[in-house]
Amino acid sequence: MDPFDSVAGAKAARLATAARKLWSSRFAADPAIRVLRIDLAAVTWRAVGEPQIEIVEGAIEA
Repeated sequence: MDPFDSVAGAKAARLATAARKLWSSRFAADPAIRVLRIDLAAVTWRAVGEPQIEIVEGAIEA
C-alpha cells in the first residue's frame, strides 16, 4: 500500500477546504504571499536500515 493513499477523497477535500479558509482568513490580504501550497510527506519504516522519506510538493490544490 502506498502511504499517500490515505490522503485521497474526503481527506484531500477537507485539507483543501482548510487551506482555502486559512488563505482567506490570514494570507489573502498579504501581498508578499501569492500561493498557499499543501505538501505531503510519508515516512516508511523498513525492517532494517534508515526510514524512507517521500515528499510530494503541491500535492493538494486549494
